[in-house]
Amino acid sequence: MSEIVKFNCENFAILEDDPRFLIVELYFGLIGENRNGSVVLEEDYENSKNTIGYTPICGKFFLNDFMEHEIDEKPLGTALSFADSQYGYKEYMGKKYATVRGIIFKEYLPREAENILVSGEKKISIEIDVKEKERLSDGKFRFKKFTYHCITILGAKYLEGMNGAHLEVKNPRRKYAKFIAGVKEMFASQEHPLSKYLDSDGTEEPYEKPNGKT
Repeated sequence: MSEIVKFNCENFAILEDDPRFLIVELYFGLIGENRNGSVVLEEDYENSKNTIGYTPICGKFFLNDFMEHEIDEKPLGTALSFADSQYGYKEYMGKKYATVRGIIFKEYLPREAENILVSGEKKISIEIDVKEKERLSDGKFRFKKFTYHCITILGAKYLEGMNGAHLEVKNPRRKYAKFIAGVKEMFASQEHPLSKYLDSDGTEEPYEKPNGKT
């Protein structure tokens, strides 16, 4: 008999910014003991990795942030198949996590995508259907095999259950934000003639000829 279990993960990362969608990296699986006392080892994630592909990424956006698990949350994207998503294991803050890439449908969810992009990090929660478990000598349960059902994006005020698991946003624009700000300040102080061609994000706008063509 299987059982549904939910784990909260800390956040995820945006790797690339694409006109159609955000490509994110999900640090979804802590290797070791979780907040609820359950234990999942690396070999257990290996046993279950073939079910992570195309697991829906869901959430409910309200006012200016995401809610918790809600009955009316909607699909925002999907995890990619472990075969083509660089599924693996990475260190973060001294702990090891199972990771997988996913996509958020940016064109159809502009508010949600913008919130994720601006925030840089969002907490997530995974829901699994446990197929096989083992009671350990200390009374805790080890989940040895399971199926992934859903990945939910959480708002900042909700506590993650899987300690340290996270989604990181690595927006390329942020990497150069300080440099761009310095260049813009230099242009402004010298009244540089190119300053008018920089938009508010520091990226260069197309030059517009007098007849309106570029």
